This record gives sequence, C-alpha cells and structure tokens, in this order.
Amino acid sequence: MLSNTPGKIEFYSTIAERLGLNPLPTQYALKQEKNTSILLNSATPKYTHTQFQEVYSAIPPVIIINPEDAYCLGVADGDIVYIYI
Repeated sequence: MLSNTPGKIEFYSTIAERLGLNPLPTQYALKQEKNTSILLNSATPKYTHTQFQEVYSAIPPVIIINPEDAYCLGVADGDIVYIYI
C-alpha cells in the first residue's frame, strides 16, 4: 500500500486518483512543429529548486541547446537569447 507523503515527492498521487485522473506520471509524446523547441526544466547540481541560493547565490540563467540546433539558429556560446510562448 502506498502512503500519502505531504511535502515529499509523490510518484503515485492519491489526490489525482480520487479525482478520477491517472495517479501515475505520464510522459506524453509531443507533435513538434518545424522550427520549434521543447523547453525542459532541469535541476542544477548545486540547487534543489530555489534552495541554497543563500549559499551559492542566485540560480544562473543558463540555456543548454543542442549544438546543431544552435548552429542552425545562429546562436553562439555566450549569446543572450529570449524564450517566450
């Protein structure tokens, strides 16, 4: 039996189950249009979400782009880019 763990990572959501939703996380295949990208948010080694900013300072605004995509977009290392929807 899985237990409810408030404040912890919960892979099986009892709340979603009660709402009639899938209680397990699902990765959906996205139909990607030409010249679009998928934004993935990943943790950095020094931070857990916003924790440790008082130790290491603010989380740096870094974007990692596939080198081939960057070349096609004319983006070089150190360039400023804007992400918007």
